[in-house]
Amino acid sequence: YTSREIADQLGVSVKTIDLYRARVMKRLGADRLPDVTGLAIAAGLLNPLNLRKQN
Repeated sequence: YTSREIADQLGVSVKTIDLYRARVMKRLGADRLPDVTGLAIAAGLLNPLNLRKQN
């Protein structure tokens, strides 16, 4: 999901989402969002069959 989509769902600003996403990535040692996605799949937090494609 985009930062805008997440922010709209949670009722917070896009900057808040970007800040928290950056903090999570730093803690995980991930440089890119696909790295975080891969870690979440490996941990069983995400089902790769339910992920949507980005255009």
